[in-house]
Amino acid sequence: MRLKSLKSKLLIAVSALIILSGLIIASWVTRQYSSALRKAMLGQVENAAQTLALDAADKILVNDLVALQKMLDQQAQSNPALGYILVLRDGQILAHTFEQGIPEALIGANDIASGSQPRLREIISQRGEYYIDAAWPIFAGKAGVLRLGFSENHYRRQVTELWVEIVLFTLAILLIAWVGSLWFVRRITRPLAALVEATREIDRGETNVQVAVQGQDEIATLAVSFNQMVARQEDYTRRLEEQAQELERAHTQTRAACQVVREISALQTLEEMRLFLFDKLQDVIPCQDMVLT
Repeated sequence: MRLKSLKSKLLIAVSALIILSGLIIASWVTRQYSSALRKAMLGQVENAAQTLALDAADKILVNDLVALQKMLDQQAQSNPALGYILVLRDGQILAHTFEQGIPEALIGANDIASGSQPRLREIISQRGEYYIDAAWPIFAGKAGVLRLGFSENHYRRQVTELWVEIVLFTLAILLIAWVGSLWFVRRITRPLAALVEATREIDRGETNVQVAVQGQDEIATLAVSFNQMVARQEDYTRRLEEQAQELERAHTQTRAACQVVREISALQTLEEMRLFLFDKLQDVIPCQDMVLT
């Protein structure tokens, strides 16, 4: 399919329109979906942090650190999205869920002063994993601070899956639209292609060229006008040929008459002129009984 053809240009335009609209819709839907998921995730983090802070307050106030550690381990095992949990008080770590020790940079990554409001912050681990780190005061900060890391893997995986689904859906729509557009474009361009072929036949000198008229749309009107134009052109050509033949015949007769006049003017006697005219008239008007007196 040549790029300069009308069919290819229409198909490319339709494909570009579908792809562009698909990308715009995909971006808007993904942004809305991502925003809704993130709000739900932040609400889940806040709810989990507040619940753990309330449960940890009793154990910290009675200095039951064993029960506190056991509670943190149970929470980490029951919720795979919880990447880590730790409890700090006056700069000391009371309990945590890290098996190989707490990363040094994590403690100061989301620190809050005693009695301040809870704070959520996005952090990135050394392995490139994203977490929502919640720093939540325990008993208004008097019993310490709870730090909870909520993994964004599930959230980001859902957004990626949505992107893949939208891309596949857009490709399916593009395929269906491309097939439909191909049928529609062929239906439109077939009469135009017939007109182009007819003009080429006329350019090659062929006569009586006509195109089929289908429907009553603008293309059909164009085909009717083309047929009428070709018919008028053929009529004008026929008239010109007849006029050219008449002019040629008049020119021949005039040349013959001039030749006769020149030959007669060269004769000396009337008898010679009579015989000459008799011979010429026999060629022009064959008649066995013609006699000159």
